[in-house]
Amino acid sequence: MKVSFIFLAVVSVWLSTFSAVGQTEKQEAAVPSATDGNGPPGHIVELNVLVVDRDKHPVAGLDGKSLQILDDGTSRTIASVSGAEGPISLCLVVDDSGSTLPMRQPMIDSVVALEKALPTGSELELVHFADKAFLDIPFTPVALVDEAKLRMMESRGGTAMVDAVVASVNSVLANAHNKRRALVIISDGGDNKSTLNVEQAVRRMEVLGAPMLYALGFPNEKESHEGNYANERRLKLLTKYGGGGVTLIAKNAKEIAKMTEEISAMIGSQVAISFTSPDTENPGRFHKLEVRRSQGAKGEEVYAMPGFFAMKPAAVPGTK
Repeated sequence: MKVSFIFLAVVSVWLSTFSAVGQTEKQEAAVPSATDGNGPPGHIVELNVLVVDRDKHPVAGLDGKSLQILDDGTSRTIASVSGAEGPISLCLVVDDSGSTLPMRQPMIDSVVALEKALPTGSELELVHFADKAFLDIPFTPVALVDEAKLRMMESRGGTAMVDAVVASVNSVLANAHNKRRALVIISDGGDNKSTLNVEQAVRRMEVLGAPMLYALGFPNEKESHEGNYANERRLKLLTKYGGGGVTLIAKNAKEIAKMTEEISAMIGSQVAISFTSPDTENPGRFHKLEVRRSQGAKGEEVYAMPGFFAMKPAAVPGTK
């Protein structure tokens, strides 16, 4: 049974917090206070990082010594690294709208394959969406996930993909238990029912600090070339600017299986890092982030959240 009332309630409350995109810049939610050892107290920023080589294969062995964080151009000390050998919290956001019916079985196979590839101790959340989002499986240890539920899929109605992705990101941040976090969108990229546009969605995910976003897309057989191009662009904008991640577009069912393997390998190689940003006096100011490899090979690409909005720190116990 789909837990629609719970998930949609979360969506409703969350969306009402940001009724207009301009309000994002005034957000003053409290976040944990900390210090990076090199300056005044600040707040902790956490992000997932993926590095791929020139052939798009994930690079293993990432650590605090091989990565550098630039926060508005200023180098920050990496406080912690959760390596690729650890568990991960994975949220799968699956398009149930009518346009995906021809790809139903390959999509189901992809969901099962992504779950089976997770390391020991990981957890999975499954969200289906059409014109509304439904939480089918809240975060559950992979050893306890019912594979039969992973194979349940309907194809009907319109598409509110952008709203579903934003709500799912919020769910990951509120409920995931592991530092390494990823969200995979499996969709043709169409959207005709969302209340948010892509720009608004990206700004909300920048405020929250999104998990690494991946998209596994494919063409809609009934769409024009221009329509499929627009759908692909929508997925790429969400993944790149909303979570610093990767979009792969399959041309057919066989390519969906191949690209599922590629995404699984990327998820398995990403690491989670944290650092402290000292800017606590300017809530709502956007910080541009850049992650570099200190001795990366030619042609490597680094994927990470491209920025965040400064937030007011929570009070430290024992202080006023």
